[in-house]
Amino acid sequence: MVVNAVMLMTGITFEQMQLKTRKKHILEARQWVHYFANLKKIGSLEYIGLQIGNKDHATVLHSCKVINNYLETDPSKRLLAANIERYLN
Repeated sequence: MVVNAVMLMTGITFEQMQLKTRKKHILEARQWVHYFANLKKIGSLEYIGLQIGNKDHATVLHSCKVINNYLETDPSKRLLAANIERYLN
């Protein structure tokens, strides 16, 4: 469900999120999934990381910190977060 919301709002496919690329738009989509999966308590950080991009728990934790920083400083990211949240509810 979280992945579907982020895919819809960002236009990034699940296959793209699984790539090892660090292209900004793909990386950010993966970070949004990590953030919302953690926020919704989908599983442990390790579980979330393994499901999305085969990342470790530290990467998921970092993603959450990055998104929190976006939410504090960037109104466009707050709007994106609100749209994703609306889709999830």
